[in-house]
Amino acid sequence: SVFASEAGEFPEASSFTRWQVRRHSDALRTLTGVNIKPEGNYVMQLLALLDGSRDRADLAVAMAKLFENDGVPRTDYEKELRGSIDKVLSQLASIGLLVK
Repeated sequence: SVFASEAGEFPEASSFTRWQVRRHSDALRTLTGVNIKPEGNYVMQLLALLDGSRDRADLAVAMAKLFENDGVPRTDYEKELRGSIDKVLSQLASIGLLVK
């Protein structure tokens, strides 16, 4: 597969990447042939959601549900996550894990 240099409107991780995430792999092989070890559960959870069916707003809602923060209204948490998601998507694209 050809990797995307930036995340599209409906970001998609390669099917191979999502397969590796489902298998709870310690390291992920990128489409550029490099092995990386994602830091933290957040990146792995986001990668699992990147099937091309969700835009950034949908991703923020899904991530907020996964990482509900007691005492913080979900809408506030979703807004906070949107900036974080944009940053992580840029990083994932730059290392060859996204296809569109």
